[in-house]
Amino acid sequence: MKREYFAKRVKTVIEENYEYRVIDVLLPNQEAGPIAQDETLEVIGKPFTRIEAVEKVTGAAEYTTDVKMPGMLHGKLLRSSKARANLTNVDVSKAEAMNGVKAVYVLPKENVNYQGDIIAAVAADTEDIAEDAVNAIQVKYEDLKHEVNLDRAMRSSAAEIRDGGNVRQGRQSPLRGDVVQGFKDADKIIEGEYTTQIELHQPLEPHGCVVHWKSDEILIYESSQAVQNAQNSITRQLRREFPDEDISDTTVRVLCEHLGAGFGSKGSPSNFTHLAARLSKMTGNPVRMIANRYEESLDTGNRPSSLQKLKLGLKNDGTFTAIELEAYGSGGITSGSDRLITAVNEMYKCANVKTSTSSVSINGGNGKPTRGPGNVQSFFAFESLLDEAAYELGIDPLEMRKKNYADKSGGGTGRPYSSNGLLQCYDVGAEKIGWSRRNTTPGSGTGAIKSGIGVAALQWGGGGNPSAIIEVEIFKDGRVNIRNGSQDIGTGTRTIMVQVAAEEFGLNLEDISIQIGDSSYPTGIPSWGSNTAASVCPAVRNGAIDALEKLFPIVAERFNVTPDELESNKGMIRVKANPNVGMNFKAAAALMTGDKVTGEGRRGPNPREFSGNTFGAHFAEVEVDTETGKVKVIKVVGVHDSGRIINPLTARSQVIGGMNQSIGYGLLEERVMDNYTGRMTNPNMHDYKVLTAMDAPEIDVTFVDIIDTRNNLGMKGIGEPIRVGLPAAIANAVYNASGVRIRDLPITPDKILNALRLEGGS
Repeated sequence: MKREYFAKRVKTVIEENYEYRVIDVLLPNQEAGPIAQDETLEVIGKPFTRIEAVEKVTGAAEYTTDVKMPGMLHGKLLRSSKARANLTNVDVSKAEAMNGVKAVYVLPKENVNYQGDIIAAVAADTEDIAEDAVNAIQVKYEDLKHEVNLDRAMRSSAAEIRDGGNVRQGRQSPLRGDVVQGFKDADKIIEGEYTTQIELHQPLEPHGCVVHWKSDEILIYESSQAVQNAQNSITRQLRREFPDEDISDTTVRVLCEHLGAGFGSKGSPSNFTHLAARLSKMTGNPVRMIANRYEESLDTGNRPSSLQKLKLGLKNDGTFTAIELEAYGSGGITSGSDRLITAVNEMYKCANVKTSTSSVSINGGNGKPTRGPGNVQSFFAFESLLDEAAYELGIDPLEMRKKNYADKSGGGTGRPYSSNGLLQCYDVGAEKIGWSRRNTTPGSGTGAIKSGIGVAALQWGGGGNPSAIIEVEIFKDGRVNIRNGSQDIGTGTRTIMVQVAAEEFGLNLEDISIQIGDSSYPTGIPSWGSNTAASVCPAVRNGAIDALEKLFPIVAERFNVTPDELESNKGMIRVKANPNVGMNFKAAAALMTGDKVTGEGRRGPNPREFSGNTFGAHFAEVEVDTETGKVKVIKVVGVHDSGRIINPLTARSQVIGGMNQSIGYGLLEERVMDNYTGRMTNPNMHDYKVLTAMDAPEIDVTFVDIIDTRNNLGMKGIGEPIRVGLPAAIANAVYNASGVRIRDLPITPDKILNALRLEGGS
């Protein structure tokens, strides 16, 4: 079944770089009909191994760090050792005189604003020579007062490190209802103040690029989540820096064959790619520039910290009457408060809501979206406060969540959701964790090591958008190829795109090839916001159908039927009414008079009458050693409503990875800054603690697999929401085990011991 569209442009809202904007899109000539929930499928929904798995495990897969080019030079950066200072002199004469140094460039700047701020760039024959040249550059600084932590930067006595003050109001949501009256109507008011730390991305593959500025092209290999976004950004940057150069929209070409993760930090190009391009132009040679772990820690992005002051009004039966949030966030010298309102504004039914968010500038590397940006901080705070309120009222925390369940956006005040399996997630997760085993009185267990169970809900977007254009080719020899400018960031995007095509063609995965990760390919989707799969896969399906409809007329003549009477199934082009009449797919393709037929796939816009989100529930079981303060996570359960799951194997892998990251965020990870020097004290993988295999608990992953109505495959995203709920679930489990509430992440032993002492009055 197909739903016909006129080929015309319409305005639709998409999410780009975690912000919403209106764009014009060209609707598809046709849109595949939805696949029913109970329809039998051959390929979709099956746990296929990633199609590039052998390349990766054998080391054949090429990452940006593997790129080698003839005559390639090595670039290195001189970075500031100061948190904030004026540059009074930068002497590069010794560096320029060194054998093997081919170019030195000093940035036209008068000051630095954080440790790691870039001052100069060097290109040399080897990495060692480039490093020596950087060390030979002499810099004279005039120290300025700095602020490197959110709480200190907010004080009236703080140094003003940014014109207009350190605190700037962020995006505000409209006041909803009458908050004052809502609190008057409450039987109980619960207040709490919660803080979260700055988290570093720490992808396995560092940020980096290889750039060759040639006479007719600027070729860039970039470790990127979005090659076309990188192309646009770098093109704009180079046009500003080189106004006399003829840099057209197609001059810059960005490639990324494989990516070793980014978690949001590689959604935009590295802040040194334009410098590698400059060095390449200066020398005429390709220039390779790869960040080391020190640079990764200082200057490739971070999840902003937050301070959230919350107030919740409730009736005695647990019904919410009003919510108020005052939030502050800092990612560095720029911004840090985006998306801190989601849990308060969206998750639960409440007619009266007021929020205020502000960004706080500090002398640190800039914030960047980090898997579940804003929502992770927001849900830690509000899901903790909700837990506190439930215990205060003597209500089961899970039942309170169910009581305030919202089936519409805007906390029950907006559009209905296209799908929402949250209630099922609660029930499945409660059974799997053994919710009935939890302590009804927190901290009531016996012995020094106490057990507890906690829960938290989660929400994210991930509905996809209609921006992608998929090219699907059927060649005369029977080969099928998919081409698109999107990126596989290690989540299995290649595999699920091929699975969708294989389902429509009735072929095996090995019969279909795919080309992605090149900015010269048809328009893709940046791999962020859990939008990739739900954007490209429905378009792949439409593209496959379009390609088949160009092949079918050729085959129909052979069997004296109309094209509508044919289908592609089990490697055959055959007559639907008589499956025994048909021919092998390759033989059918050989009937072409030309070399190939090409289908184009686009995706229709999301229906305006619905709001779309992913949902889920995270449960955690922990042990708290009340003598040492150590927390051990025993088991976590993640139950997710992410629409139809194309590949349960790769989806489950994503959840396991994300939940392990969440445990690290909840218990270990934190960028630590020294207030006196303004320097980071743990800019390496030894002192910046991440979760290891020794720390990982049992992880139970379940998908409720409810199809969504916003696209022809019933899909939603999965990569980001899996980070959102677990830190709060762990904090709530710690309270259930120990009887003490930790409102500051990460939950470290010293915080638990201090809380236990205060609780005991000592």
